[in-house]
Amino acid sequence: SFFKKIQKIFFWLKGNIKQTFSNYEIFQIFKNNKLILLYLIQNKILEIDQSIFNEMIDQNDTFQYLEYFLPEVKSFLLSKKYTEIKDDIFMNENILISDDQTNPIYDEKRERGENGHYICHIIQNDFIDEFVSYVNQQCVPLSSTIKPSIFETNLFLLKQTNTTLIEYATFYGSIQIFNFLRMNGVEINRSLWSYAIHGRNPEIIHYLEKVTYLKTMKKEVLHESMKCYHHELTEYIINNYYNENEEINKDVKFLNFSYF
Repeated sequence: SFFKKIQKIFFWLKGNIKQTFSNYEIFQIFKNNKLILLYLIQNKILEIDQSIFNEMIDQNDTFQYLEYFLPEVKSFLLSKKYTEIKDDIFMNENILISDDQTNPIYDEKRERGENGHYICHIIQNDFIDEFVSYVNQQCVPLSSTIKPSIFETNLFLLKQTNTTLIEYATFYGSIQIFNFLRMNGVEINRSLWSYAIHGRNPEIIHYLEKVTYLKTMKKEVLHESMKCYHHELTEYIINNYYNENEEINKDVKFLNFSYF
């Protein structure tokens, strides 16, 4: 329900946003989240013009704007480039885009804003039986990485390179798949802590406390919890890993007013 709440806020502020900010400024504010940009475009709060299209090209390697917003940027693309992008979508996502109409599966995955590959869908929902069956039938190594998807909109995941299956399961708090992977020899390391803060699963967090050393990276993990507004984790880290005389840098850049 999180994004539905965000949509209601934008709908309520629609007039103020358009009155206060230019089209280009609106894009600059929200450019890190394709899902929000899509909502703004659909509700005519934002319009893709030449200047925004140029920005999308400059940052396409990270965000894959052109693939995600293909219907909206089609008029700005040369026919050769448009065909290349359609071919890339078909090759990487197995979705065929026609010239005269959109594909409902493409639209649905854009609206979800999550990695569209089947194994990711399984992990997102912690479908353990389907996961075991899939990795066995497809001979997927349990230490393998997640294939990137144009439909991914989470900035944390977009910034990661070569996210492993266990990192992805940790991010989603998928405890059954997490336990299956660790019990089958997948390495548990400190990189999982940031994913665990996002996943917010107490069982995973307590397991990581037993097998990894948090104290040397407590500042990084604390800041991740503040950025996520996961207050119960922020307080847990402060209470258990900081002493009374230790200074805590409650960084205000995340606009988490609880810690100003």
